[in-house]
Amino acid sequence: SALEQIVWPHVRSRLQDELDRTEQELDNNTDSNTDTDRIAVVEAAVMLDAGWQDMFDGLWVVKTPRDVAISRMVEYRKMS
Repeated sequence: SALEQIVWPHVRSRLQDELDRTEQELDNNTDSNTDTDRIAVVEAAVMLDAGWQDMFDGLWVVKTPRDVAISRMVEYRKMS
């Protein structure tokens, strides 16, 4: 949609800025263990639709039964 074409580039830029900032903070932290891999978890339901797959090394999909998903939305997000 037209709105997505306007909004998603800004969201992607902000996401990249946050990832870069976090990496810089870890690089500057002398207490961090440099021998371990770094993992960033990004919840981005629109990642594939927005074409952001090039930003990440992997994609994990979490699937749940429909009734469980609806129950969670009602309970945690107060949706009806």
